[in-house]
Amino acid sequence: MAPERVDQAARRAEVLSSTIRVSARADLAAPRVQDVTAEADAAEDRGLPPFGFGGPPATPAGRVAEHMTALLRHARQPQRRAVDRLTELLRSTVALMAQQPDLDRVLVDLWAAERTPALAGTPDMAAVYRDHRAVVTELLREGAREGDLRPGTGPAEAAVLVGAVEGCLVRWLIDPSVPCEELSEPMIEVYLSGLRDDRA
Repeated sequence: MAPERVDQAARRAEVLSSTIRVSARADLAAPRVQDVTAEADAAEDRGLPPFGFGGPPATPAGRVAEHMTALLRHARQPQRRAVDRLTELLRSTVALMAQQPDLDRVLVDLWAAERTPALAGTPDMAAVYRDHRAVVTELLREGAREGDLRPGTGPAEAAVLVGAVEGCLVRWLIDPSVPCEELSEPMIEVYLSGLRDDRA
């Protein structure tokens, strides 16, 4: 009887998501392999590899990096105007976080861990945020060059825009009644409309 085929991509996605869920409940820095495997419902009795892609689960930071890398790579594709790509990036980021509250909690824990000397070896989350701000800055500057945004728009405005997204997500974690996913459109209206070039 032929062995059952495993959808490697789907298996990897499930294991990585399971890593986040386990980390949100327990030890964010090093979730136990057996806990992640159980969370992902690994069918070891059918002879399948425990993770389906030949290695232990990624860290929560790795999962964050995968998500953000995909979003930022898409935002850098130059087929559309920069302001449209930035609008889509804002919507996608908020939607991603709103769909995965465990991921948001792990992000907050990782940020706190960086400032706790007793927790060594935690990932450089500041670098993740720097990359995000760098792409937003690129898009804002490109939007200004294209005539959609005010001349001189750049790093300061990018920091405010990224901070607004992060602030809404933190507020949502504190108060789940805040309609996180519904806030992307008001943010786009308030922040991007305020940066529009009146001459455009």
